[in-house]
Amino acid sequence: MQARLIVFKMILLAAVISAMLYQTAFAAPTDEVYFSVKAVIPSNQIDTRKTYFDLKMEPDAKQTLIVNVYNNSQQPLKVKVGVQAASTNQGGLIDYSTAKTPDASLKTPLSAIATLQATELTIPAAGSAPVKVDLTMPHDQFDGIILGGIVVTKSAPEENKAATTSGVAINNTYSYVVGVQLRETDTVVKPVLHLKSVHTALVNHHTTLVASVQNSEAAIVQNLTFSAQLFKGTDTTALKSMTKESVSMAPNSVYDFPFDWGASPIQAGDYRMHIKATSGTDAWEWDQNFTVGSVDAKNLNATDVTTQQTATNNETVMLYVLGGILLLLIVAIIVFSVAKRRKNEEV
Repeated sequence: MQARLIVFKMILLAAVISAMLYQTAFAAPTDEVYFSVKAVIPSNQIDTRKTYFDLKMEPDAKQTLIVNVYNNSQQPLKVKVGVQAASTNQGGLIDYSTAKTPDASLKTPLSAIATLQATELTIPAAGSAPVKVDLTMPHDQFDGIILGGIVVTKSAPEENKAATTSGVAINNTYSYVVGVQLRETDTVVKPVLHLKSVHTALVNHHTTLVASVQNSEAAIVQNLTFSAQLFKGTDTTALKSMTKESVSMAPNSVYDFPFDWGASPIQAGDYRMHIKATSGTDAWEWDQNFTVGSVDAKNLNATDVTTQQTATNNETVMLYVLGGILLLLIVAIIVFSVAKRRKNEEV
């Protein structure tokens, strides 16, 4: 009887698992994007093998860029369109879609010379529609490149919004970016990097030293390697060190190089950071003194998840230690009481 019951339970479990797998395999997709984009490459494209705009134009020249948006669903599709100047994100990658305040060295961001004919489009079911961007090149001739992107975004449908435990709705969005690279001359511009500052910040809930490095020229920097050493006060032995490879920087942008402090609490005091950046035969090197204030250190340690977890673990260990000591005392008291009672009985 027991063997039959076990076999029956195994068959029932297999049936449940099969039903779950079938439901997963044939469930209707809820997060598919259902649209795509394609640039219409014009005759003044420098490299026709590229799928983004790589154009050479004259000062004051006007041109309309076209990006076709294709709706692969059976329902009309609404999209929003934007134009962004390229920037450098904290991951060390060129970002074509994030709206950021342009660096002071960027004289002409793409958004200043590109005008959208429409910022919203409705794409018919199983059809397409063109995004049109009117370009007017700067009056004064420039060397180097203007870099940015045309961003086409579709918001997730209302039913796909997910609520967090705090009751805040999260709306997933899907975007495509078509890069735009513009130049007027063939003059090669060399990048120039400057260390602007070193400061503390909380990055992804972790205490971080951020070295802000500026590329002040209209040139892309590729295959950058950053190596940094941190010194406490006038010490000559490095307190911490780290390396970041394969960094790319957009023209006239700032890269916030993150130097993770680690698990230990940060201490207030004077520090020095030595940074070296290399790209091919180009190299830059800086020494920067900075101070971490007591209030800043206290606030960072109070909000750093690693520090808080370490403190929690230390408290847990201490509780276990105290609990163990208390248990030993109780056992000792019991043993002493039993021994005393037996001695009294013998007397």
